[in-house]
Amino acid sequence: MSLQSYFAKYVISDIRCSEIRSINAGLKQRIEKLEGEKVKLEEERVKLDEENITLRYKLEGMLVSQAEIYGNYTEMILKYTRL
Repeated sequence: MSLQSYFAKYVISDIRCSEIRSINAGLKQRIEKLEGEKVKLEEERVKLDEENITLRYKLEGMLVSQAEIYGNYTEMILKYTRL
């Protein structure tokens, strides 16, 4: 192998390595950005889960109250219709 082709081989190899490093650096930054967004989304999910639990608890309370009111109303109608 001549000195010139040997040198060209390493220059081309070095250029390709620089391109790959540049691409890897860009990908690494993107991964870090996406991981940050993932953390934010996870926090938002936890917050929404807590809100969902609270709303579900309130809804169950309303349904129980509604059932009690309907039961009392029915008893009152039956009581007055018997008089």
